[in-house]
Amino acid sequence: MDRQPSRTSIYHDLLDAFQQAGCPVCRLALGAVRAYLDSISREGGLTDLEIRTRLRESHAFCPVHAHQWLESQHVLGTAILYEDVLSHLTAELQGLRYRKRGFLAGAAPLLGGGGRSVDALEPHRPCPACELLARAEARSIDVLLEHVRQAEFRDAYARSGGVCLPHLRSALSAAPDESTFRTLIDAAVARHEALGAHLREIIRLHDYRYSHEPSGEERGADARAVRHVAGEPGVRGMGQDS
Repeated sequence: MDRQPSRTSIYHDLLDAFQQAGCPVCRLALGAVRAYLDSISREGGLTDLEIRTRLRESHAFCPVHAHQWLESQHVLGTAILYEDVLSHLTAELQGLRYRKRGFLAGAAPLLGGGGRSVDALEPHRPCPACELLARAEARSIDVLLEHVRQAEFRDAYARSGGVCLPHLRSALSAAPDESTFRTLIDAAVARHEALGAHLREIIRLHDYRYSHEPSGEERGADARAVRHVAGEPGVRGMGQDS
């Protein structure tokens, strides 16, 4: 149920995201995952045999997305989904056979009278929410690269908080030309300098000689710096390991 938005839609979504705090690519990708999880539970997705089979093969979701699903309070959907997954896992457990560890442990899947290896308890396919997240990241970065040198889009991007470091690496790696590459670099350097100045102000205000001074624009820069370098919670960045 991955309804892929059009490039025009992503363009306008990015412009909207530029006006909000945090990495715009993270925001769009995380929004796509939220919509996907909602669509499965709220639109009868779990009655679709293909979707149920897909989720069974991945044991539903990875830890990050499983807890995101749980936090969404999809009580009926959770019961339907995980009853199916547990039934599948029970069958896998019943097919396992003990294999003695030792010199031939590496050949264990070939031994033991036809029983299955404990590897059968591993998910057979990746988390579908992770796959969707990666596609949403890639589409957003692709549209960003296509338009970042156009005046209106470039100016809106310059006024924003920019993309996080994981997505900046992806964008720089995929930049189609040097001009686009330099546009991204220049914007990132300007943001780093501004954020660094705010962090230095936080450090200064923690000196007892200046601790009486009121906080200003530097407030929250510590959290902004962490989110910029690491990305938003729930997003690992394209190409990073789970």
